[in-house]
Amino acid sequence: MEKDKREEILIEEDEIDLYELWLRLKKRWKIILSTFLILTIFTGILGFIMTPIYRAETTIIPVSSNPTSDLSQLASQFLGIPTGGEDISSKILAILKSKTIRDRVIEN
Repeated sequence: MEKDKREEILIEEDEIDLYELWLRLKKRWKIILSTFLILTIFTGILGFIMTPIYRAETTIIPVSSNPTSDLSQLASQFLGIPTGGEDISSKILAILKSKTIRDRVIEN
């Protein structure tokens, strides 16, 4: 008999009365609203006071010291002759994809 009562109590505790929950929220609406407003104002002030953190990226392109390397790269690019050096087009593509160029294009 006691076991049946315990099971009934457990079954009753599993139910959630939404109306009762609504009444509790309605009863404490001032606390909920004031907490929300205080946190919103605090994060707004904090956002204006904090020092912004910026991130920068750069692409470094080494200057070739051998004047014939530029010619071999041009031949590689236009004639399809393989050479050991890096392609000029890949350097130009890296420059065009850089954030600095993109920002300057947007500004103008």
